Amino acid sequence: MDSVSLQILSFLSIFTLAIVSPGPNFVLVSRTALVHSRRSGLFAAFGVATGSGLFALAG
Repeated sequence: MDSVSLQILSFLSIFTLAIVSPGPNFVLVSRTALVHSRRSGLFAAFGVATGSGLFALAG
């Protein structure tokens, strides 16, 4: 395998790992649901979705 192919494979591997890993929104919703209640987790998820939607509309 030549150097360029190895670099591309390395980049794609790291990129895939970054895409698959959970982000701060996932951690917030999961923690809220586990610590408080399912209902609170759903409200947190709704808040994250609303914020993401507004951010997308503003951009």
